[in-house]
Amino acid sequence: MSGEFHLSRRALFQAVFVGSIAGGALQPVAAQATSEHAGVARCTASQVQTDYGIFAPESLVLSLQDFSLSGSITNNTDRGWRWVSFLLRMRDQSGQPIQHDDRFDGFVYLKDIARGETKPVVSVDGKQPGLLLRPLMRPASFDIKFIPERSYFDSRSVFSLIHPAVSNDLAYQDDVLKIAFTVTQRELRFRLTNRASGPNVIDWERATYIDLSSNKHRVIHQGVPLAEKDKKQKPTHLEAGASVDEMVYPADLVAGSRVFEDWRLNPVMPLPEYAKDYRWRTFGLLLPLQAAGKEQQYLFTIRIEDVITA
Repeated sequence: MSGEFHLSRRALFQAVFVGSIAGGALQPVAAQATSEHAGVARCTASQVQTDYGIFAPESLVLSLQDFSLSGSITNNTDRGWRWVSFLLRMRDQSGQPIQHDDRFDGFVYLKDIARGETKPVVSVDGKQPGLLLRPLMRPASFDIKFIPERSYFDSRSVFSLIHPAVSNDLAYQDDVLKIAFTVTQRELRFRLTNRASGPNVIDWERATYIDLSSNKHRVIHQGVPLAEKDKKQKPTHLEAGASVDEMVYPADLVAGSRVFEDWRLNPVMPLPEYAKDYRWRTFGLLLPLQAAGKEQQYLFTIRIEDVITA
Protein backbone atom coordinates (compact mmCIF):
# COMPACT_ATOMS: atom_id res chain seq x y z
CA MET A 1 0.00 0.00 0.00
CA SER A 2 1.53 3.35 -1.02
CA GLY A 3 2.73 5.63 1.73
CA GLU A 4 3.23 2.75 4.22
CA PHE A 5 6.35 0.87 5.20
CA HIS A 6 7.31 -1.68 7.83
CA LEU A 7 10.45 -1.94 9.96
CA SER A 8 11.78 -5.18 11.37
CA ARG A 9 12.35 -5.26 15.12
CA ARG A 10 16.11 -5.10 14.57
CA ALA A 11 15.81 -2.13 12.18
CA LEU A 12 13.44 -0.36 14.53
CA PHE A 13 15.84 -0.85 17.44
CA GLN A 14 18.75 0.47 15.42
CA ALA A 15 16.77 3.50 14.30
CA VAL A 16 15.71 4.37 17.83
CA PHE A 17 19.14 3.59 19.30
CA VAL A 18 21.11 5.64 16.77
CA GLY A 19 18.68 8.51 17.09
CA SER A 20 18.96 8.52 20.87
CA ILE A 21 22.72 8.96 20.84
CA ALA A 22 23.17 11.07 17.71
CA GLY A 23 22.75 14.31 19.62
CA GLY A 24 25.35 13.41 22.25
CA ALA A 25 29.09 13.15 22.23
CA LEU A 26 29.09 9.41 21.57
CA GLN A 27 28.63 8.35 17.96
CA PRO A 28 28.09 4.85 16.56
CA VAL A 29 31.24 3.55 14.95
CA ALA A 30 29.43 2.65 11.73
CA ALA A 31 27.62 5.97 11.51
CA GLN A 32 30.70 8.12 10.97
CA ALA A 33 33.54 7.55 8.55
CA THR A 34 36.97 8.04 10.04
CA SER A 35 39.42 10.54 8.61
CA GLU A 36 42.18 9.47 10.96
CA HIS A 37 45.29 7.83 9.66
CA ALA A 38 45.45 4.06 9.97
CA GLY A 39 46.72 3.15 13.39
CA VAL A 40 46.22 1.08 16.49
CA ALA A 41 46.13 1.45 20.25
CA ARG A 42 47.92 -1.27 22.17
CA CYS A 43 47.23 -2.89 25.52
CA THR A 44 49.82 -1.81 28.07
CA ALA A 45 48.89 -4.44 30.68
CA SER A 46 51.09 -7.52 30.73
CA GLN A 47 49.14 -9.07 33.60
CA VAL A 48 45.55 -8.91 34.83
CA GLN A 49 45.31 -9.89 38.48
CA THR A 50 42.41 -11.89 39.91
CA ASP A 51 41.77 -13.69 43.20
CA TYR A 52 42.64 -16.92 41.39
CA GLY A 53 45.86 -15.90 39.67
CA ILE A 54 46.84 -13.99 36.57
CA PHE A 55 45.58 -13.61 33.01
CA ALA A 56 48.29 -12.53 30.57
CA PRO A 57 47.25 -10.42 27.55
CA GLU A 58 49.27 -11.08 24.40
CA SER A 59 49.39 -8.56 21.52
CA LEU A 60 45.99 -7.04 22.26
CA VAL A 61 45.41 -4.32 19.67
CA LEU A 62 42.52 -1.89 19.13
CA SER A 63 42.14 -0.72 15.51
CA LEU A 64 41.62 3.03 15.24
CA GLN A 65 39.84 2.56 11.90
CA ASP A 66 36.94 0.25 12.73
CA PHE A 67 37.62 -0.08 16.51
CA SER A 68 37.82 -3.86 16.33
CA LEU A 69 39.97 -5.66 18.88
CA SER A 70 42.35 -8.50 18.15
CA GLY A 71 44.80 -10.51 20.20
CA SER A 72 44.79 -13.28 22.76
CA ILE A 73 45.03 -13.92 26.50
CA THR A 74 46.75 -16.75 28.38
CA ASN A 75 45.06 -18.26 31.42
CA ASN A 76 47.71 -18.42 34.14
CA THR A 77 45.17 -18.75 36.95
CA ASP A 78 44.76 -21.85 39.09
CA ARG A 79 41.62 -23.09 37.27
CA GLY A 80 39.78 -23.50 34.00
CA TRP A 81 37.01 -21.08 33.08
CA ARG A 82 33.77 -21.47 31.17
CA TRP A 83 33.45 -17.71 30.60
CA VAL A 84 35.75 -14.78 31.42
CA SER A 85 34.78 -11.13 31.03
CA PHE A 86 37.10 -8.14 30.65
CA LEU A 87 36.41 -4.42 30.22
CA LEU A 88 38.56 -2.12 28.09
CA ARG A 89 39.81 1.06 29.76
CA MET A 90 41.13 3.52 27.19
CA ARG A 91 43.60 6.38 27.75
CA ASP A 92 44.55 9.41 25.68
CA GLN A 93 48.02 10.58 24.64
CA SER A 94 48.67 12.10 28.05
CA GLY A 95 47.62 8.94 29.88
CA GLN A 96 44.28 10.27 31.08
CA PRO A 97 41.24 7.93 31.08
CA ILE A 98 38.78 8.32 28.21
CA GLN A 99 35.22 8.15 29.46
CA HIS A 100 33.10 5.56 27.66
CA ASP A 101 29.63 4.14 28.10
CA ASP A 102 30.45 0.74 29.60
CA ARG A 103 26.92 -0.28 30.44
CA PHE A 104 26.99 -2.49 27.36
CA ASP A 105 30.06 -1.48 25.33
CA GLY A 106 33.77 -2.25 25.68
CA PHE A 107 33.56 -5.83 26.94
CA VAL A 108 35.60 -8.73 25.56
CA TYR A 109 35.48 -12.38 26.55
CA LEU A 110 37.23 -15.72 26.74
CA LYS A 111 35.19 -18.91 26.44
CA ASP A 112 36.02 -22.43 27.70
CA ILE A 113 39.68 -21.79 28.48
CA ALA A 114 41.75 -24.33 30.43
CA ARG A 115 44.64 -23.61 32.78
CA GLY A 116 47.73 -22.63 30.80
CA GLU A 117 45.76 -22.27 27.56
CA THR A 118 45.92 -19.26 25.25
CA LYS A 119 42.84 -18.17 23.33
CA PRO A 120 41.83 -15.17 21.20
CA VAL A 121 39.39 -12.71 22.72
CA VAL A 122 35.84 -12.80 21.35
CA SER A 123 32.59 -10.86 21.52
CA VAL A 124 29.59 -12.13 23.44
CA ASP A 125 28.43 -14.05 20.36
CA GLY A 126 31.86 -15.58 19.68
CA LYS A 127 32.91 -13.22 16.88
CA GLN A 128 35.72 -10.66 16.66
CA PRO A 129 35.11 -8.07 19.38
CA GLY A 130 35.02 -4.32 18.92
CA LEU A 131 33.51 -1.10 20.18
CA LEU A 132 29.95 -0.23 19.21
CA LEU A 133 30.41 3.44 20.03
CA ARG A 134 33.19 5.73 18.83
CA PRO A 135 35.37 6.96 21.74
CA LEU A 136 35.18 10.64 22.66
CA MET A 137 38.80 11.05 21.55
CA ARG A 138 41.50 9.04 19.84
CA PRO A 139 42.82 6.34 22.22
CA ALA A 140 46.58 6.10 22.55
CA SER A 141 46.58 2.97 24.69
CA PHE A 142 44.35 0.83 26.87
CA ASP A 143 44.35 -1.85 29.51
CA ILE A 144 41.74 -4.43 30.49
CA LYS A 145 39.98 -5.07 33.79
CA PHE A 146 38.76 -8.48 34.99
CA ILE A 147 35.00 -8.48 35.74
CA PRO A 148 34.40 -11.21 38.35
CA GLU A 149 30.61 -10.88 38.49
CA ARG A 150 30.44 -11.77 34.79
CA SER A 151 32.99 -14.60 34.87
CA TYR A 152 32.39 -18.28 35.62
CA PHE A 153 34.97 -20.96 36.32
CA ASP A 154 34.81 -24.72 36.01
CA SER A 155 34.03 -26.90 38.98
CA ARG A 156 32.76 -30.41 39.57
CA SER A 157 30.37 -31.43 42.31
CA VAL A 158 30.60 -34.81 44.03
CA PHE A 159 27.23 -36.37 44.83
CA SER A 160 26.06 -39.34 46.84
CA LEU A 161 22.70 -41.02 47.32
CA ILE A 162 21.83 -41.02 51.03
CA HIS A 163 18.27 -42.39 50.94
CA PRO A 164 16.82 -45.03 50.70
CA ALA A 165 20.36 -46.38 50.86
CA VAL A 166 23.84 -44.88 50.75
CA SER A 167 25.53 -45.06 47.35
CA ASN A 168 28.42 -43.09 45.91
CA ASP A 169 27.31 -44.31 42.47
CA LEU A 170 23.84 -42.78 42.91
CA ALA A 171 22.34 -46.24 42.40
CA TYR A 172 19.71 -48.27 44.25
CA GLN A 173 17.86 -51.53 43.71
CA ASP A 174 15.31 -53.78 45.41
CA ASP A 175 12.85 -56.45 44.28
CA VAL A 176 10.75 -53.87 42.40
CA LEU A 177 13.22 -51.63 40.60
CA LYS A 178 16.81 -50.77 39.80
CA ILE A 179 17.64 -47.10 39.36
CA ALA A 180 20.82 -45.06 38.72
CA PHE A 181 20.89 -41.25 38.69
CA THR A 182 22.98 -38.72 36.78
CA VAL A 183 22.99 -35.08 37.93
CA THR A 184 23.41 -32.31 35.35
CA GLN A 185 23.25 -28.54 35.67
CA ARG A 186 19.66 -28.46 34.40
CA GLU A 187 18.18 -31.93 34.91
CA LEU A 188 18.05 -34.98 37.11
CA ARG A 189 18.44 -37.99 34.82
CA PHE A 190 18.00 -41.64 35.66
CA ARG A 191 17.78 -45.11 34.14
CA LEU A 192 15.06 -47.26 35.71
CA THR A 193 14.71 -51.03 35.26
CA ASN A 194 11.63 -53.00 36.32
CA ARG A 195 12.78 -55.91 38.50
CA ALA A 196 9.27 -56.98 39.47
CA SER A 197 7.51 -59.99 37.93
CA GLY A 198 4.76 -57.78 36.51
CA PRO A 199 4.44 -54.27 35.01
CA ASN A 200 5.42 -51.09 36.86
CA VAL A 201 3.59 -47.80 36.36
CA ILE A 202 5.16 -44.39 37.03
CA ASP A 203 2.57 -41.77 38.02
CA TRP A 204 4.19 -38.54 36.80
CA GLU A 205 1.39 -36.33 38.08
CA ARG A 206 2.25 -37.32 41.62
CA ALA A 207 6.03 -37.26 41.21
CA THR A 208 7.77 -34.44 43.10
CA TYR A 209 11.17 -32.78 42.75
CA ILE A 210 12.65 -31.48 46.02
CA ASP A 211 15.14 -28.69 45.39
CA LEU A 212 18.23 -27.57 47.32
CA SER A 213 16.07 -25.29 49.50
CA SER A 214 13.66 -28.15 50.32
CA ASN A 215 10.93 -26.67 48.12
CA LYS A 216 8.69 -29.19 46.34
CA HIS A 217 7.81 -28.99 42.64
CA ARG A 218 5.57 -30.84 40.23
CA VAL A 219 7.76 -32.34 37.49
CA ILE A 220 7.83 -32.76 33.76
CA HIS A 221 9.69 -35.73 32.31
CA GLN A 222 11.44 -36.86 29.14
CA GLY A 223 9.52 -36.10 25.95
CA VAL A 224 7.09 -33.55 27.35
CA PRO A 225 7.19 -30.36 25.22
CA LEU A 226 8.18 -27.43 27.42
CA ALA A 227 5.22 -25.42 26.14
CA GLU A 228 2.96 -28.14 27.61
CA LYS A 229 4.53 -28.07 31.06
CA ASP A 230 1.17 -27.40 32.75
CA LYS A 231 -0.75 -30.16 30.98
CA LYS A 232 -1.55 -33.49 32.59
CA GLN A 233 1.07 -36.16 31.85
CA LYS A 234 0.27 -39.75 31.02
CA PRO A 235 1.79 -42.46 33.23
CA THR A 236 4.64 -44.60 31.94
CA HIS A 237 4.04 -48.36 31.81
CA LEU A 238 7.11 -50.53 32.13
CA GLU A 239 6.90 -54.27 31.52
CA ALA A 240 8.84 -56.77 33.63
CA GLY A 241 12.56 -56.61 32.84
CA ALA A 242 12.20 -53.47 30.71
CA SER A 243 14.26 -50.30 31.22
CA VAL A 244 13.64 -46.63 30.48
CA ASP A 245 15.93 -43.59 30.37
CA GLU A 246 14.23 -40.58 31.91
CA MET A 247 14.81 -37.08 33.16
CA VAL A 248 12.79 -34.88 35.52
CA TYR A 249 12.67 -31.12 35.85
CA PRO A 250 10.56 -28.77 38.03
CA ALA A 251 7.63 -27.74 35.83
CA ASP A 252 7.26 -24.30 37.44
CA LEU A 253 10.92 -23.45 36.71
CA VAL A 254 10.55 -23.81 32.95
CA ALA A 255 11.19 -20.36 31.51
CA GLY A 256 9.81 -18.92 28.32
CA SER A 257 6.97 -17.17 26.55
CA ARG A 258 3.89 -18.45 24.77
CA VAL A 259 4.00 -15.31 22.63
CA PHE A 260 7.48 -15.95 21.22
CA GLU A 261 7.47 -19.74 21.76
CA ASP A 262 10.90 -19.45 23.36
CA TRP A 263 11.25 -22.11 26.06
CA ARG A 264 14.27 -23.21 28.08
CA LEU A 265 15.36 -25.02 31.24
CA ASN A 266 17.05 -22.86 33.85
CA PRO A 267 19.79 -24.47 35.97
CA VAL A 268 18.63 -26.37 39.05
CA MET A 269 22.18 -26.86 40.31
CA PRO A 270 24.21 -23.86 41.54
CA LEU A 271 26.55 -22.09 39.15
CA PRO A 272 30.20 -23.09 39.64
CA GLU A 273 31.21 -19.90 41.47
CA TYR A 274 28.51 -20.50 44.11
CA ALA A 275 28.63 -24.29 44.28
CA LYS A 276 30.73 -24.47 47.46
CA ASP A 277 28.01 -22.60 49.35
CA TYR A 278 25.73 -25.61 48.72
CA ARG A 279 28.06 -28.29 50.01
CA TRP A 280 26.15 -30.90 52.09
CA ARG A 281 22.78 -29.65 50.93
CA THR A 282 20.32 -32.22 49.63
CA PHE A 283 17.80 -32.51 46.80
CA GLY A 284 15.83 -35.41 45.43
CA LEU A 285 12.86 -37.07 43.81
CA LEU A 286 9.66 -38.55 45.19
CA LEU A 287 8.63 -41.20 42.65
CA PRO A 288 5.25 -42.95 43.03
CA LEU A 289 5.31 -46.41 41.49
CA GLN A 290 2.56 -49.01 41.11
CA ALA A 291 3.78 -52.60 41.13
CA ALA A 292 1.68 -55.75 41.52
CA GLY A 293 -1.38 -53.60 42.16
CA LYS A 294 0.23 -51.81 45.10
CA GLU A 295 1.58 -48.28 45.23
CA GLN A 296 5.05 -47.62 46.57
CA GLN A 297 6.47 -44.14 47.04
CA TYR A 298 10.21 -44.02 46.60
CA LEU A 299 12.00 -41.02 48.07
CA PHE A 300 15.48 -40.67 46.58
CA THR A 301 17.66 -38.11 48.37
CA ILE A 302 20.98 -36.93 46.93
CA ARG A 303 23.58 -34.85 48.77
CA ILE A 304 26.35 -32.58 47.47
CA GLU A 305 29.38 -34.03 49.25
CA ASP A 306 32.10 -31.82 47.80
CA VAL A 307 32.91 -29.27 45.10
CA ILE A 308 36.19 -29.67 43.24
CA THR A 309 37.57 -26.72 41.28
CA ALA A 310 39.01 -27.63 37.90
